[in-house]
Amino acid sequence: MGRLLRIPFLIDLIRTDNPTEIEAFAADKQLDRNFSGRGPLFNRILTRKVRSVLSLDGVPLPPVAPRGDQERARAQTELQARLDAAASAGFGDDTVTDIARAVRGFKDAPALEHAIQQAVGRAFAKDYRATEESWAAAQLLDKAAHSMNPLAGMLWRSTGQITRAQRLLSEKVHYDRAGVHATGIAVHNLVRGFAIMRSLFAYPNVPDPAAGDAVVARCLKAPESVLREAVPESGPGAAAIRPGTLVVLDLKAAQQRDARPEIVFMTGSWSQCPAAAWVPALIRAVWDRALQLQPPSPQRVGDPFRLEFTRAEATRRRATYRSILGCNLALQFTLGILMLAAPLWFCRSLGLVPSSAADLVRIWGVMLIMLVALYAAGWFDPIYTRWPNMVGIVGRYATAMLYVFLRGRFLWLALFDGVFAAALTWAYSQAIRAELMSRP
Repeated sequence: MGRLLRIPFLIDLIRTDNPTEIEAFAADKQLDRNFSGRGPLFNRILTRKVRSVLSLDGVPLPPVAPRGDQERARAQTELQARLDAAASAGFGDDTVTDIARAVRGFKDAPALEHAIQQAVGRAFAKDYRATEESWAAAQLLDKAAHSMNPLAGMLWRSTGQITRAQRLLSEKVHYDRAGVHATGIAVHNLVRGFAIMRSLFAYPNVPDPAAGDAVVARCLKAPESVLREAVPESGPGAAAIRPGTLVVLDLKAAQQRDARPEIVFMTGSWSQCPAAAWVPALIRAVWDRALQLQPPSPQRVGDPFRLEFTRAEATRRRATYRSILGCNLALQFTLGILMLAAPLWFCRSLGLVPSSAADLVRIWGVMLIMLVALYAAGWFDPIYTRWPNMVGIVGRYATAMLYVFLRGRFLWLALFDGVFAAALTWAYSQAIRAELMSRP
């Protein structure tokens, strides 16, 4: 029965990527999406995150609502009928052409991610227009839904980023809850699929016009995973599902073992995807249109390789910056703890009078720890969360100058902040420059 991880008071979880087990779990009436928030610590953290990210104004989005929710069942049936009809009727010429041009690599084509999000959005709102902001909101929601880092989740929630992303996507689909999930979470599966189609058209590949069915099958991408929770009425047993047990169905890994659409869309279960016909139809329509388009102007020799190099360079530069910043934050946090735990020793190390400066050192330590928490937001996403990084770099220069004016043993702290400020300035400028160069 999957991989069982059970530690009293900490975690009670079953994980499986076996297609047969996934189908059995999907049909199991002991498993639902109530997400009660009970059970061991990790279970509560995980279900609380699902409830906060995949909801709107405290109400869960239809794709994560419980089995017995009548509104969920009604909305799912209605949406599936609408999407099936749209798939049969065909897609708007502009919608298909925009994605096809992005797939073929036309220089004046919209970004592939934007074209796909717009196509999905227009299934819910005819006037939907994807923007940098709407795509950034979708990226944030997807990252928040799948991240296992509790600190990152706390930062996203405390700064209001998740709420703003939810509201932005909600407004663009005229407050359709299923549309929020489609344009914020499910859209990423389509993006991964069309990225594969784009690679089939990349030089020197010659796509086979007769391979349409195979291309559709190859471009269908399952979600990374879905979560279920055992209902209170679940039967007891040492190795069986207990009340509150979490079950993670790893659909992405399962698809590698069984590529049937039934795995991708969980067809036949109460929670099946309403877009089981719409998604393959869109992929096929884009493939056919992309074949009809005249090839874009020839690229210079080496352009595809140069673009891949710049993207890899951007990833490397970003990782370098995060490594330097992470080291600095860890040292600052340690220094703050030391100030709180041993203020008298710290005073003597700096040549201060312990009796008069101990309380000041404690306050200094608290402020240092608070600054680490503030700057940590920039570590998680340095490109799209720029303000903590910019403020942090300027702040380090300022404190380095202050330590210089204080002189004495404070010069060691000036050296510490000055060296890290210079290193972070260089690394961050390189990361931003490389990111810009990776976007032709």
